[in-house]
Amino acid sequence: MINITPAAQNYFRRLLEDQEVNQPGLRIQVLKAGTPGASCDLQFCQAGEQHAGDTDVEYEGFRLYIASDSAQWLEQAEIDFE
Repeated sequence: MINITPAAQNYFRRLLEDQEVNQPGLRIQVLKAGTPGASCDLQFCQAGEQHAGDTDVEYEGFRLYIASDSAQWLEQAEIDFE
């Protein structure tokens, strides 16, 4: 599972507060997984906009939706903010 550090959680909460939506969230997906060009795509995603099969992880003040086809690539991943 993804570890989001407290500093990154605080940063995400501040970003989401500016969106003025109910049930704020983020969705993460790995693009071109398993290739040298792999990257992570992190987007705003309020409740109801997530895709079927996404894993829903609740943090204080927001939810993180993990794309079902990306979960294996994000095991042991960490998101941090300095």
